[in-house]
Amino acid sequence: AVTANAVVAPDGTTTADTLTDDATDDFHAVYDGITLATATDVSLSVYAKAGTHNYVTLRYSGAAENFISAVFDLSDTNATVRSEQDVGTTSGTIAATKQENIGNGWFRLTLVGKISEANRTFVIGFAEAATGNTFGTTGAVTYVGTSTTLHLWGAQAELGTVATSYVPTYAATATRA
Repeated sequence: AVTANAVVAPDGTTTADTLTDDATDDFHAVYDGITLATATDVSLSVYAKAGTHNYVTLRYSGAAENFISAVFDLSDTNATVRSEQDVGTTSGTIAATKQENIGNGWFRLTLVGKISEANRTFVIGFAEAATGNTFGTTGAVTYVGTSTTLHLWGAQAELGTVATSYVPTYAATATRA
């Protein structure tokens, strides 16, 4: 479940959402579809803060075995990259990951890479642990739900290998000034 505008975001407004899992064994995540040319580099980023859960996964996936996936540990305030990653056996190249501590419990998490497919999905979700996770054929992390929470804000997907500063978009594409 997503509770919109529930927490103070990194920009000081109460616009961050709370993601709450349910008590089922499944993949627990939010996602959006994006269409790009095949094998295009993309930078996926989101601001995340631990609620009652510390492990976040970012994933960029298409059909089975076409994916890149990374797990980040929000309890490790000194981490600068993902704690675990996986790629598909058909395609998936991770160019970079980044975990940036921006203060007040917030981190900007970034996954950069590409897959050999045009129709893809950008996914943010719960991971079971910092390492030792089980990744499915689309890069989804199997997770035993325990009714825990994560706070998310400012998710974006950008062409290229660099995640630029957050560009707010509301129901329409925005161009950097």
